[in-house]
Amino acid sequence: MKSRNHIFIAPTFAIAIVLLTTLSAACGPTRAPQPDPAMTQSEIALPLVFIPGLNGSLLKDSAGKQRWVTAGQGLGFGDGDLDLPLAWQDGTQGADDLRPDGVILDVRILGGLISQDFYAPFVDFAGDLQDRPLHLFSYDWRRDNNESSAQFEAFLDEISKRYGGKKIQVVSHSMGGMITLSVLNRRPELFDRIVFAGVPFRGGIGYLDNMHQGVQIGLNGDLLSSEVLFGHPSVYSFYPSGRPFENTDVVLDEKGQAMQLNFYDPEVWRENGFGVFAPESAEWRGDAEQRIEFLGEALAVAKKFRAAMEPRHAAGKYPPVLVVGSKAHPTLHHVQRKAKADGSQPAEWNFETKPLHPGDGSVLYRDMLPPEPIRHDVTLSDYQHAFLLNDPKIQERVGKFLYEDAAE
Repeated sequence: MKSRNHIFIAPTFAIAIVLLTTLSAACGPTRAPQPDPAMTQSEIALPLVFIPGLNGSLLKDSAGKQRWVTAGQGLGFGDGDLDLPLAWQDGTQGADDLRPDGVILDVRILGGLISQDFYAPFVDFAGDLQDRPLHLFSYDWRRDNNESSAQFEAFLDEISKRYGGKKIQVVSHSMGGMITLSVLNRRPELFDRIVFAGVPFRGGIGYLDNMHQGVQIGLNGDLLSSEVLFGHPSVYSFYPSGRPFENTDVVLDEKGQAMQLNFYDPEVWRENGFGVFAPESAEWRGDAEQRIEFLGEALAVAKKFRAAMEPRHAAGKYPPVLVVGSKAHPTLHHVQRKAKADGSQPAEWNFETKPLHPGDGSVLYRDMLPPEPIRHDVTLSDYQHAFLLNDPKIQERVGKFLYEDAAE
């Protein structure tokens, strides 16, 4: 029986975690079945690595106490916080004492009487694949994605060396796929093939409402409030940055016309009332200049990461790619500015703008397709974003893909 990271929580927290990971979460310890030491190199065809999405990695403090995610947090108790320092030095954000320590596999409620699987079904499936020893990569999903990208590259290098320089197969979910693409563009020779599941490659506003209103974790509205999310540089990487492969129609004015906003200009956030600059966050205005300064740094590193996602090789340099996505769940396509009779600022936004478009409930189908010239096959699921890889039909397709002949 495989080792799992169990999280015991209250029922209300289980519902919130489902909602939280619909956009889904420093290299932590592997929490996966390890290869049989008796296996020879010839019996191990290729190593397999899984990288989760936003919020998908456990976080522990320096004393080894779990700080994400816990039952106390869901019940609203003061069980740690997820703030990061609003300070930078030489392009690096200050750190707290939290470190990634494994992937969230399942959530158990009331001592295990009720449980909710997250990545466990896929990890169980992948861990049973023959001659594909599985390794899980965990990372601090709050921090600058450039940091996580460098750590993931080092992790893949280590895994490759462990297996005699073999190429690696990678399965990635959501933000983990963005990180994977950035490494792929630098080091295509590391990869045998890649699965991208529910990855928001092309930039959109699917996380803007969370940054506006925060994320409710059970009874806890503070753990991932808009103020806390403001200090997480990773989430700014979701927005289009002007790269050729990115969207340009995600924000509309009162008349329904596309607005060409530069999400990587901090003044655009203040002028348009995005995130903590929304009217309902008036308590932030007393130190707005400090926040503008922090935001400028956070947006700069996020824009650098978006640039790292732009392909830099000809199609033949990239390994085979399988995209896992969905068209079954209506998904937010854009937000629209509300008309204000008095013309006052900041703006207010409609986060329920219709019509909705095909997607997985969090990421639009169109945004899941890798940028050109990366060639790819697509397989569709009826499952929602957080659970795409738990679909038995998808697991069967992924299994076949991983055993197809490697590209020349």
